Amino acid sequence: MPHDWVVARFEYERGLGALSREGETEVGFDVTLWRYDPETQSRKEMHGAASWLQPGEPVAVTWKRSAFSGRVIPALIVPTSRKPARKRHRPGTWLKAVTRITGHFSGLTLKRLNQFLREPDAEVSLDEQFPSDDEFEAEEFSELLHHIAQLRGLAPDAYREHAAWLYADDHRWDREDAAAHLPPILGLPPRAVEPEPDESNESLADYAARLNALAEARALPLRLHSLAHDSDFELLAALTPAQMDKLERGRYLVR
Repeated sequence: MPHDWVVARFEYERGLGALSREGETEVGFDVTLWRYDPETQSRKEMHGAASWLQPGEPVAVTWKRSAFSGRVIPALIVPTSRKPARKRHRPGTWLKAVTRITGHFSGLTLKRLNQFLREPDAEVSLDEQFPSDDEFEAEEFSELLHHIAQLRGLAPDAYREHAAWLYADDHRWDREDAAAHLPPILGLPPRAVEPEPDESNESLADYAARLNALAEARALPLRLHSLAHDSDFELLAALTPAQMDKLERGRYLVR
């Protein structure tokens, strides 16, 4: 599998391109041969043209013989210059990193958190979902943050101490609660921005964007960031843009 092939050109709209190597003629390919692997690309990279092959990008090529023409043609094309975007952390390490970057969770341990969130009828406890010796990716830690946001109803004192910067709801979202609770997180008065009516198509993320616009206009430091996850809920975190940037660069959280 030679590693000195590069992408000569790629037509994003048609999904067709060509590979080249010094002293070789160009070899055509279609995008189905490109290794489009979520395990080595972040969610942000998996959308849009940035996820596709770029002209001049070095690639490794696996070859096969065509059953139709008998010619040797590409079978698999893999980038060689991109670093894997996935990064995994142990829960304790992750808690310390979030505390260092944001100032939140000071003094909070997984053991204490599990005690706060323990529910008698729960089939799986938090420490079974997030064992301290296992490693997890950023989207999975958004699931953990969603559990922490539930402290609001389960342990109000612990919520005020550790999780008042988090807000979670499902796709139906409670407009009255959001209007009362979210603006103060950013330093705005309650109901500073009224949600659109229930029959509108406004999502919680849309409403958060309107709150962010007002916070920016008033030169307030925090913004509501919608965090990436794989479940049927919306999770918002009130952080400065610089804090969110550090969390993303360390792959502790992603949007």
